[in-house]
Amino acid sequence: MPGLGTFINIAAIIAGGTIGYFFGGLLKDRVHEGLIMASGLGTMFLGISGATEKLLSIKSGELTSVSNMMMILSLWPLLLFQVFSKLNIYCIS
Repeated sequence: MPGLGTFINIAAIIAGGTIGYFFGGLLKDRVHEGLIMASGLGTMFLGISGATEKLLSIKSGELTSVSNMMMILSLWPLLLFQVFSKLNIYCIS
C-alpha cells in the first residue's frame, strides 16, 4: 500500500509527542538535554548523508563529482549554531 510509511511516521510522531507532553516532566534536565542533543546530532548526520549520497560517482570508468553545493548547503545549520553560541544566543532554553 503506497503511503503506509507516511502514516506510520505520522502515528509515531503523534504518539511520541503525546508521551513527551505527559511524561516529559519526569525526566531530569540532564537527560532531557542529552536527548535533545542526540536528536539534533542524528538529524545532522542524516542530512549530511543524504546530501553526500550522490556526491561521488563512477561514469565510464572515471570518478566524477556532482552536487558539491548540496553538501556545502547542508552544513549551514552547524555554522549558525556556532555563530549563535559565540554570541550567547540560544534557541533551547
